[in-house]
Amino acid sequence: MEKEIIYGVVDKTGTCDSYIGFFKKEEDAIKELENQIKYMAFDYGIKGLQIVGDKVINTEKELILYVIHRYVLR
Repeated sequence: MEKEIIYGVVDKTGTCDSYIGFFKKEEDAIKELENQIKYMAFDYGIKGLQIVGDKVINTEKELILYVIHRYVLR
């Protein structure tokens, strides 16, 4: 049986982490990070967000806002 990896996008902006979505392809999870950057900029006017590896970082406050977790399904 072949192991499958899924990618979960996690919102770390609140006091409790929550998942935004799960994706079969890492590229789709990265697109979701890009969507979250647009959402934060448009709705909240937050600037200085960028993707670094598998994380969205607020460069002004040096905070991690979103991250991709990898899970192996058996």
